[in-house]
Amino acid sequence: MLPVIYGFIVGVVFSTTGAGGAILAGVGHISLFGIKDANVVKTYNQILVTLSGLVSSPIYLKQRRIILILALLLSVGSFLGSLAGSQLSYNHLRDIQSYKVLFGILTLIVSTKLIYDALSSNKKGKQNLNDKVQAKIQKMRLYLTSGKFSTSFYIISPIVAGFIISFVSSALGIGGGFLILPYMIFLLKIPAYFVPGTAIISVLISSSTSFSNYIRLGVNVDTSFLALESLGMLIGSFVGPFLSKKLGERNLKIAIGLLLLYIGIGYTLGGWMKSTFGIKIL
Repeated sequence: MLPVIYGFIVGVVFSTTGAGGAILAGVGHISLFGIKDANVVKTYNQILVTLSGLVSSPIYLKQRRIILILALLLSVGSFLGSLAGSQLSYNHLRDIQSYKVLFGILTLIVSTKLIYDALSSNKKGKQNLNDKVQAKIQKMRLYLTSGKFSTSFYIISPIVAGFIISFVSSALGIGGGFLILPYMIFLLKIPAYFVPGTAIISVLISSSTSFSNYIRLGVNVDTSFLALESLGMLIGSFVGPFLSKKLGERNLKIAIGLLLLYIGIGYTLGGWMKSTFGIKIL
């Protein structure tokens, strides 16, 4: 039952925080289930990311919160970047200890972002744009308008960003949402209402391409273990929004952020603290 229970927890986190779900999945695969092959950890993580995207993308599509042309441009870069990232990582990031340190640094970054987002969330007004987004390409620029929202950028920008972000995420076995969301909001000036749904398409392409390539390269997966973990994750993905409403998304993000902060410190400084002070963190 342990894979089901942990998968449930990961599913709840996926459906409430996004990036934190892939990180927590990796922590479980490394520390709870004791997987010693970094490539297996990366593959398992991205299979769960793909399943989460399959669950959430139809919901965003129904809500008309996906800018399809932007999602397509991001996905072109994501496909190419995930192939390159998984190929390089499979050959040069196989050692679990080296991977654990890099994963710990990433965990610290994501935990800080989650806590910051939670503490600043009540300062941001909710945006509810129901107008259809109008898209027009002119002189290699994409122009997007919807109601009072209007922005434009060169079409090469999301392709390059999709490549870089998916390269990093596929190499480390995560979803990449913590990078793609600020890129869309701060650089492309996309309203927050459209960001998660548009980003999830790119993440879905990246993660599915990446885990398929890892398997093609020779990673062996335990289908029974994955089936149990995936079952728990899918249940958690449906339950998560209800728990978020009950407990408050802000409180959940702070709690998960603090947990990931502890894990990140343990993964990056655990060996040094044990040898220097005799303190064991993880």
